Amino acid sequence: MILCFGALSLITWAIVRQDQLSMFTGDWFSPLFVLLGGTFIALSVSKDRENLLIERLEAFRTGCILFGAAGTLTGVISMMASMDNPKMIGPALALALLTLLYAAVFNYLAKLVIISKSGGG
Repeated sequence: MILCFGALSLITWAIVRQDQLSMFTGDWFSPLFVLLGGTFIALSVSKDRENLLIERLEAFRTGCILFGAAGTLTGVISMMASMDNPKMIGPALALALLTLLYAAVFNYLAKLVIISKSGGG
């Protein structure tokens, strides 16, 4: 856990030092797309499961991965569609990579909750 916070602190420091914080705070589409996609998949789990919370968190992780991949594909398709305009390639690539980043972050956070709720495994 300490290593996770240390790595996150180092990444945040590098982003702030390069003056790129506005790229992460100005984008609301990528995290909402991944978060809502994971939530929709998690809510599709039937209520008659033995460990409902664990099953929903696993479904949330799967939904985050799926919607992260869908957002990445959307960004890549947008990037390829705007190859004649070089100024549009950067934002499309940022959409693709940020969606993938948020999918990984939400997936990892859900895994940490699963580990804490299931007693280490």
